Amino acid sequence: MVIFQAYILGRYPHSFYYDYHSILVTLVVFIKWAYYKSNGWHYYITDICYCANGLLIVFLQLCPKNDYMFKACFFFANGCLAVAVGAFRNQMVFHKLDNLSSLLVHLLPQITLWNLRWHTMPYEAKLPEEERRFLTIDDSFTVTKFFIFPIFLYAIWMTLYFMVHFVFARERILRKNYHNMF
Repeated sequence: MVIFQAYILGRYPHSFYYDYHSILVTLVVFIKWAYYKSNGWHYYITDICYCANGLLIVFLQLCPKNDYMFKACFFFANGCLAVAVGAFRNQMVFHKLDNLSSLLVHLLPQITLWNLRWHTMPYEAKLPEEERRFLTIDDSFTVTKFFIFPIFLYAIWMTLYFMVHFVFARERILRKNYHNMF
């Protein structure tokens, strides 16, 4: 997985890489959910790292020219996901799929957005507008784009997370002894 990731990033950095990212993350999260479900850990899939990955897939596949979504994805990838790599001691243990998939979920968005911001966007800036897949670089700073919109998305996730874990599924989590962050 690591070698193939490096190959795809190096061989197709401006095109197929983003579709590959979406397919890989979707597949890994589905496999991880099935594994976690069998162990009673499936409520971990509602954590911010999985939601941020989902947001990145939505950006890459559905709205790649939306500057607000790009900045929010960049905010999450280089904020809470980057901190989580160290906080949860993500490790590259090649013979443990759970460790590799956790590292992938936390680290791959940073790599993808680094490639998008520093390689694909400047490359596409030289192309005619109709041939561009992604937005053009917008270096202007606005509080709304950099703080309010990402924090608004975080508040939506936090509200849903609270409702699922502490209201709707609380009794079930306690009764069946399911694991979650709390």
